[in-house]
Amino acid sequence: MSTASNVEAFLRTHNFKQHGTEWRGNTPGKPDSDSQACCVTIEGPENGAFNNFSTGQSGSLYQFCDLYGIVKAERAAVETTKRAYRDMADYAQQHGTTAETFKAAGWMETTTDSRPAMSFRTENGVRYRFLDGQKPPYKSPAGYESCWYGLARAVNMAGASNPLVLVNGEASTVVCQSHGIPAACVTSGGERAKLPDNLLKALRAVWTGKIVIAFDCDKTGRENAISLQQQLSDYSTAVVDFGLTDGGDAADWCKLHPTDALPALLERAKYSVKAAVTTATPKYVRNSDLLKQRRAFLEKVQRGEAHMTLPTGIEHWDAALMGGMWAGLNFIAGAMGMGKSTLAASVVGNWTKMGKRGAIFTTEMTPGQWLDRVIGHLARLRTDELSINFNPAFRPAFDDAYNTLEKVPHIWRVEGTPTVAGLREDILRMVANGEIDFVVIDSSSNMHADGVSGSIFDQTKAVTNQLASLSSEVQAVVNDAFPIPFLVTHQVNAVNVLKRSNKVATMLDSYGGQSPAQDAFTYTVINYPTWFVERSLSEPDPDYPKGVASLIVDKHRMYSNSSDKPVRVRFVPGMGFYGDNVPARAAKALPHIMPPPRQYKDDDSALDHLYPEAIGEPIQNVIF
Repeated sequence: MSTASNVEAFLRTHNFKQHGTEWRGNTPGKPDSDSQACCVTIEGPENGAFNNFSTGQSGSLYQFCDLYGIVKAERAAVETTKRAYRDMADYAQQHGTTAETFKAAGWMETTTDSRPAMSFRTENGVRYRFLDGQKPPYKSPAGYESCWYGLARAVNMAGASNPLVLVNGEASTVVCQSHGIPAACVTSGGERAKLPDNLLKALRAVWTGKIVIAFDCDKTGRENAISLQQQLSDYSTAVVDFGLTDGGDAADWCKLHPTDALPALLERAKYSVKAAVTTATPKYVRNSDLLKQRRAFLEKVQRGEAHMTLPTGIEHWDAALMGGMWAGLNFIAGAMGMGKSTLAASVVGNWTKMGKRGAIFTTEMTPGQWLDRVIGHLARLRTDELSINFNPAFRPAFDDAYNTLEKVPHIWRVEGTPTVAGLREDILRMVANGEIDFVVIDSSSNMHADGVSGSIFDQTKAVTNQLASLSSEVQAVVNDAFPIPFLVTHQVNAVNVLKRSNKVATMLDSYGGQSPAQDAFTYTVINYPTWFVERSLSEPDPDYPKGVASLIVDKHRMYSNSSDKPVRVRFVPGMGFYGDNVPARAAKALPHIMPPPRQYKDDDSALDHLYPEAIGEPIQNVIF
């Protein structure tokens, strides 16, 4: 029984009328509907599409089945591709695409050995795919060595959010990439049970994330996929069965899923856990080996192939941090009301725009409440404007922020007061599986250490020491391949700050003792003078009017003079920290209501880390 026959039976029970390959009727499940707005086209046993003009829904035949609970064929039948073809257009149509797709990938129609063929270039020479249906179907130059095909583009397509997909054959690679699947293959027999050492090395040099192995639906494909998965045991891998009859491949999958090939494929992916999760890190390394490792890494940094930091996206703060957040503990400290959580959420917002994925542990708010701060930063809306004071004019900004976050798979922990020991296994597994690029803890002041009793000083010391140890373990897993910073917020003792005339906190004011500063790789203190001014606890500071905060990098293990120059940034409470002039969010929609920003200029141009650009007046709440 095919999927098409199951769909036809469903359509008949819902009084759809057939007109050739098209079936038309009312929206299923809505007895009061009489618009005849639902159209289903069936083009083969497993091919088709639907469009419901009433609901706005559309998609493939399989998506129609998913929408209404229609049983799909256990194994979808596919046509054989082992036949003669008239030309490239005929070949492309059989593979579910057009000749333009193959031409865009550099394929050309030609003749070789008096046989019609298509030529395509690989790193080790030009290969040919014959069109006459005779054997052999492919030809390579004499002495040809297999190489990767489509790997560089697939890595760029995958980015930080998707896995790399290994398929069989150059044609499948071209078709998959045209459907948004970051696919690559090995030329000249791409369905390999084991990668040669040179190709495995080339893969490791450019990819550390998840891998999906999606070979052909036959005995050879299934066996080779399992063997390759075993070879790639240090990756998080998934072997995917397309659910097609023998001979079905990745191109057939795209043909059956013209609009959702990648998400439908990922639904079938069940990942293994990287062996590195349980692999003990060596306790010692010889000097000669360490020198080789470090030199190789630094040379990659110099060539721009590796990075030592993850930029925060706030330019002048990144300069003071010497590039951004480093591998290790990066503390954000401040007294209550200084905006620690808001700054951390702003950094997460900027990292989200970069496609960086994080594990986020919130001990003072629920994950949903903390996420609102990230949305607010991206949309440039205060958290109250996301709900209580929401206005339709804000909808585009809200939708853009929501869509940005939806593309990046952050991982949130629901538990409110975790221990470091309770987080350790989860974080190491996420890192080893290539699921995250950073860790955020807001805040460490609410964490506790198992087996430690006594004062807040003992707890603080134990928590920060354990976090430092965990950070070192994390970096050992990735072997300097890239930094995985821990961004940790921490309370400052406000009583100490209140006693001072200038109300400036330092790393010596850490709540619970100075162990956070001792364990930190970087330690940034937030000071927002307006908080004290508004409570009549301090006189106004002309250098720090309302909406202007300072970030003081009070400690940096790589830069001894980091604390000389505070970094002035734009701060809108409940919205975020910015390195630019925050524009009126709805200025274009409501220009008559939103005031233009005023200008603020530095008095001391010698302090080159002070923010010199224009800084706007904080946006006041507007009653609509």
